[in-house]
Amino acid sequence: MNQPFARKVNGNARENGQRRPLRAGIVALLSVVLTAGLSVAAPTAAQAASVQFADAKLATCVAQHLSLDPGTTSFDSSDLAAITSLDCKDKGIADLTGIEALTGLTSLDISGNKVTDLAALEQIDSLPLSGLAASGQEVDWRIKVGTYNDLPINPWFDGDVFGAKWTKGLTRKVPWLFKADKAGQYAIIAGAQDYDFDIYFTVTAYTIKSFSAPTPKITGTVAVGKTLTAKPGTWKPSTAVLSYQWFRSGKAISGATAQTYTLTKSDLGKKMTVKVTGKQNEYKTATVTSKATGKVKAGTIVAGKVTLNGKAQVGQVMTVATSAADWSPNSVALSYQWYRAGKAVKGAKSASYTLTAADVKKKVSVKVSGALGGYTTRVITLNAGVIAGL
Repeated sequence: MNQPFARKVNGNARENGQRRPLRAGIVALLSVVLTAGLSVAAPTAAQAASVQFADAKLATCVAQHLSLDPGTTSFDSSDLAAITSLDCKDKGIADLTGIEALTGLTSLDISGNKVTDLAALEQIDSLPLSGLAASGQEVDWRIKVGTYNDLPINPWFDGDVFGAKWTKGLTRKVPWLFKADKAGQYAIIAGAQDYDFDIYFTVTAYTIKSFSAPTPKITGTVAVGKTLTAKPGTWKPSTAVLSYQWFRSGKAISGATAQTYTLTKSDLGKKMTVKVTGKQNEYKTATVTSKATGKVKAGTIVAGKVTLNGKAQVGQVMTVATSAADWSPNSVALSYQWYRAGKAVKGAKSASYTLTAADVKKKVSVKVSGALGGYTTRVITLNAGVIAGL
C-alpha cells in the first residue's frame, strides 16, 4: 500500500493563521455532483414549515433525537433549527440532503456511515470543523476488471488536500480513476487533510459474465384475434431481468413489448417472432430470438344469438333479431340479404322484410353476415319457410 496521506484534526483548520470555518472549507472543497441536475424550487410559505430528508435512516436519527416516532418523515423546520447537537454515528446513512435545515447545529457526529457527499453541510454556518466528526465512512464499490472506474465520491479534492491509499493490484490515475487487473477484493481509503472525514471503500472487482439463454418459444393459436405468449425458458442466472419485443415478418411492432401479444389484422399472412433480452449488473446483455410462426391466419367470428321473428304470410313483416354486442368480436359489422326461392331479393338488405305477393308459395330466407377486417366473414342463414297467401 502507499503511505497514509491525511491527518485528522480536532480543532478548526487555519489559513494564514486565521480560523477557516466549516462553510468556507467545504465550499473550497465541495462541488455538488450527486445532486447535479436536481432543480429545487423556492418553498412557499406553507411548504417552508415542513422538511423531509432524502435518507430514511437520517430521518429516523433526527426523529429519535426529537423523541418522535422513528417512522416520522416530515419535520417542523423550527424544531430542526433548534437542534444544536446531533449524534448519528453508525446509522447506515448515505445521503445528508435535508440536514441543512438544522441551522443551529454546532456539533455533528456522522462517523461510521456511508456518506460520500458533504455538500449539504456547507449551508450550516454555525457548524465549525471542531464540531464535525465524520470519519470512518464505509462504502461497498463494485468495478469492472480492466477498465478505469471513477471513484464514487464528489471531486471536491485536489492533490494538496486529499489523498488515498489503496491495495496492491489496483492502478490509479488522475482524476481518481481506479482499475483492477483481475477479479478479487481490494480496499481504498480516501480522506482529506484538516478534515475529520475519510472513506473506506471495499472494492469488488468483477469480470463481465455471460448468461445461459435458451431459445424462446411462441405458444398460442396463430390467427387474428388470438393471443401469443413468449416462453423464455430457464435463464441462468434466474435473476436476469427479461424484456420482450415482437416482430412481424422481421420488423419490430411498435409498443409490442409485453410477454404476450394479441394478433391484429395487420399480422394477417405474416410470420411472427419474438426477441427476449436479458440484463443484469455484471452480465453482458443477451438477446435471443424465437423461431418464426407459420403465417397468421384469418380470425374466426363467433356468432351471437340470431332469431327470425314474424308470421310467414303475405303482408306480414319478418324481422331478424340479433346484436353485434353478442358476437365475438363485438366490433363486427352486421349486414342482411333476403332471398326468395334461393335468389337475392333486390334492395332487401335490412333486418326487416315485408312479405309480398311475389313471395307466396316461395321459400324465403335471410342471410346475416358478420364481417371484420382480418377475420373470415361469418354467415348465418335463417329460413322463414314457404310463404302463405291470404
